[in-house]
Amino acid sequence: MHHLSWQFVLFRRRFKGHSSKEAVPANNFRPVPRIEPDPLEKPKVYNKNALRRLDFRIKGKSCAVCLLGIKRRIDGLSGTVKVVVMLKKPYGASIIYDSKQINEQKLLDAAKANEPMITLLDLKDEAIAKVPEVFIPPHANISEFNDEANSALLPNK
Repeated sequence: MHHLSWQFVLFRRRFKGHSSKEAVPANNFRPVPRIEPDPLEKPKVYNKNALRRLDFRIKGKSCAVCLLGIKRRIDGLSGTVKVVVMLKKPYGASIIYDSKQINEQKLLDAAKANEPMITLLDLKDEAIAKVPEVFIPPHANISEFNDEANSALLPNK
């Protein structure tokens, strides 16, 4: 029995006109898409003593493409360390940035760039001691974060 790679299976399905039953291997293997970091991407350089966290809600945009566009614009700026945008209501964003390289206003301008419908609400900018391992926007409606052990993952109120 021949083992077909998933790329060849997809090729056969698309271009050879085989039915999907013939094109799928017997073990029903389906590749799982993964997003992996680019190995050539350099780690972000930042001043540990100038770290700040900016949190806000986004009103006026709800499609995933638009929200990820906001994330991409902010993440592309020099001085941003980490960016998280919630794709679920209430739409919010959190940014860890180096205040020596970029300021809050430039980040907000990048979030609203060419988007007149966007309104940014509940702005909160605070100094932080280090970049958190798990980074969750405060606007994420997560009920499991009530116990003391998990509350350390959320920003200070």
